[in-house]
Amino acid sequence: MKRGWPIDKHIFLFASANVDIQQKGFGVFMEALLAISRPAKWVAFVAGGNAAEAQARAGKANVDIRFLGMLGAEEIKECFRACDTYVTPTLSETYGLAVVEALAEGAQVVCSDLPVLREVTGGNAIYFTPGDYKALSIELRRLLDSIDKPDRTAVAANIRMRFSKTRMAQEYIRLYQGVIDFTPRI
Repeated sequence: MKRGWPIDKHIFLFASANVDIQQKGFGVFMEALLAISRPAKWVAFVAGGNAAEAQARAGKANVDIRFLGMLGAEEIKECFRACDTYVTPTLSETYGLAVVEALAEGAQVVCSDLPVLREVTGGNAIYFTPGDYKALSIELRRLLDSIDKPDRTAVAANIRMRFSKTRMAQEYIRLYQGVIDFTPRI
């Protein structure tokens, strides 16, 4: 394992290009981790830039949160494959690309219950009320207590097919053709 991923702990992953933006929900993630306690059972990794505030908060909390900094495409894929749970406590989202990428690599996703995230995950995630760290902590605790680790291979394959470049191009062509064929009623 390139990063020394622990094999004896549940790995939570949080990723954002700008970790300290309140909208991305690092504070919600941190509060949820503190609420589930039992730090001997888990470790959290944070990928992304601009994380000075987040690092300061984590340092004061005395929990096992490891900051990885900004990562390249292959490195973040490695993180998605290595983690047990990818957590997205975002308060708003325009698309949810990281959620799609995490699912495509086989990660279990826990995310805010936003329409866009429901749409891109196709129901293949665990949802919680945005901004509610207690609801998130309940879901994280449930995952920690679960004996079964579901096989996510089929979900990953379905997401990769649904969001393949070919499929996306076909959908754009279909959309544009609909616009071209549209005749306004005057």
